[in-house]
Amino acid sequence: MSVTESWVVFVIGDLLKTSGPGIHMSGLFFYAYPYDSCLCVADTIKHYLDGTSSIRGSLTGFFLTTRPLVRLASWDPLCCWVRDVMGALTLLSSLPILLDQPLPVRQPGCCLLLQ
Repeated sequence: MSVTESWVVFVIGDLLKTSGPGIHMSGLFFYAYPYDSCLCVADTIKHYLDGTSSIRGSLTGFFLTTRPLVRLASWDPLCCWVRDVMGALTLLSSLPILLDQPLPVRQPGCCLLLQ
């Protein structure tokens, strides 16, 4: 993972299950969205890294789990994490009526950071 002011990139070393023959996605790039920082995936990732820096220590991976202690999680949940976080932000900004109601909880097997 590399983080700069204008983008965040996750390097993918292994072939994905959905990769075609002879095709390899070498990295997943998230470019900064300068028009609205609330909708910027790169800024959301930076805030997550800043917020978890105290428990992260010397670990360099993106996700952390609590089993058995604190260890790296695989990068597979990245799309789910981005979809849930950005979806919740879009939902909250476009439908202020829902602020008085609890947010929907995602079914087991997929991450949801906001409840």
